[in-house]
Amino acid sequence: MTTNEVGELFIGGSMLAWGYINRPETTAEAFTPNPYDTTPGARMYKTGDRARILPSGILEISGRVGTMIKLRGYSVVPGKVESEILKHFAACACSVVAHGEGLERQLVAYVVRDRDASSDRPPIVIDESGRSPEARRALAPYLAHYMIPTLWVEMDALPTNEVSGKVDIKNLPPPPKPVQAN
Repeated sequence: MTTNEVGELFIGGSMLAWGYINRPETTAEAFTPNPYDTTPGARMYKTGDRARILPSGILEISGRVGTMIKLRGYSVVPGKVESEILKHFAACACSVVAHGEGLERQLVAYVVRDRDASSDRPPIVIDESGRSPEARRALAPYLAHYMIPTLWVEMDALPTNEVSGKVDIKNLPPPPKPVQAN
């Protein structure tokens, strides 16, 4: 990579772990042969972080790989949306993902209700179609219109990865289907 070019960060060296205990599939995905090291068996660890080397030589982490959502030409950073939801509503956990394809692609917010609602952090009211007009209005001053989730799903808990403890996006349930008019 050249200076200022953003790419995925890999780490390697003699002190690198051998892998995840009893997780051969996860190990195979995260640990790869190191083409820059001539030591037999040298490997690299795929961190999942995006980074660049600044002209000063400092490594700058710029986010996670795959965490930018493209939505009808707009770039959405899910972490920013999640942060605003947690700040303004009685939610103790949140994950924002894109669902659907093409023009049908929309943002979906999965939220875990915080039982300690207040006037500063009211509960999220979700209608039978999975929409929350109140949340849309409340978030409008803080997020661009394309960053506000279209659909909302309340859950008791978000599914997490056994190893990393991060939200397991692949195990989130599908959002509600649009209600058909009669």
